[in-house]
Amino acid sequence: MSLLEVRGLVKQFGGLTAVDHVDFTIEPGEILSIIGPNGAGKTTIFNCICSFFPVTAGTIIFDGTTIVGPGHRQLKTHEVSRLGIGRTFQVVQPLKELTVLDNVMIGAFSRTDDITEARAEAERIINWIGLGPYKDKLARELTLSGRKRLEVARSLATKPRLILLDEVVAGLNPTEVDEMITLIMRLRDEFGVAAACGVEHVMRVVMNISDRIIVINYGQKIAEGTPQEIASDPVVISAYLGESVA
Repeated sequence: MSLLEVRGLVKQFGGLTAVDHVDFTIEPGEILSIIGPNGAGKTTIFNCICSFFPVTAGTIIFDGTTIVGPGHRQLKTHEVSRLGIGRTFQVVQPLKELTVLDNVMIGAFSRTDDITEARAEAERIINWIGLGPYKDKLARELTLSGRKRLEVARSLATKPRLILLDEVVAGLNPTEVDEMITLIMRLRDEFGVAAACGVEHVMRVVMNISDRIIVINYGQKIAEGTPQEIASDPVVISAYLGESVA
């Protein structure tokens, strides 16, 4: 059984259809990337999965539980989180006047009411993700790379089995991008997150981390396949790179 199944997903904002009958699955242990031009509907798909947006139509099922679908009320955001779906945001917004440790502890409190347990879990995650030396610093003192890592750490503290990563390398320099690629792979291979799904524009990241890629354009899925298949697909080249197709 797929970890996540999305069928016929539609999201409309008034007369604008931002997501138009999109279907895809994520398998346990898989890294799936969603790519496409700006405004294609990629982040909107994430927002629908996490119930930040009410879904216009379609079905989303996570590990056998229906998040939204015919005959089912759409789960609330905190209920989706408790199911085991975490996410990061393209524009990182840590609680700037709290320490790194406190930021991650807040995520841990979604799974425990015990402050000692929450602190221990937060410290474990902070050390694993490479922010141990900064745990007592205010979040606003971190570099962009540090804030990106903190964003991932806060999500990990909720104990997700699927983590949705929204442009986690945006604004990073080449060395930091390489470090983030390694971190994404470790999320699956070491930390136990069953699958990751990244909305990305940096193709070097997409091609290095992805088991499978789907391409979105004008809210519709126009291609799906391995990195090699997507890189040579003329429809993708036309839509994403702006080249003509014979």
